[in-house]
Amino acid sequence: MIHPFMPFLTEELWQRLPRRPEDTTKSIVVAAYPQYDAKMDDPESEAAYELLLGCAKGVRSLMSDYSIKDEGN
Repeated sequence: MIHPFMPFLTEELWQRLPRRPEDTTKSIVVAAYPQYDAKMDDPESEAAYELLLGCAKGVRSLMSDYSIKDEGN
């Protein structure tokens, strides 16, 4: 999905990262656009991610409210 904005980066990643064994496409330019697959849905993981994201937002909010700055230590 990022290819229209950063074609050189996505092509480089396409060439270097491992792919599925059955994928013999030579370039991302001619690759099929990904299709939604309901089997890949994982509500439990989504809920865990939302919890983690909420915790991170809460910590950042508290740090902002109390003017806590990280000095890199």
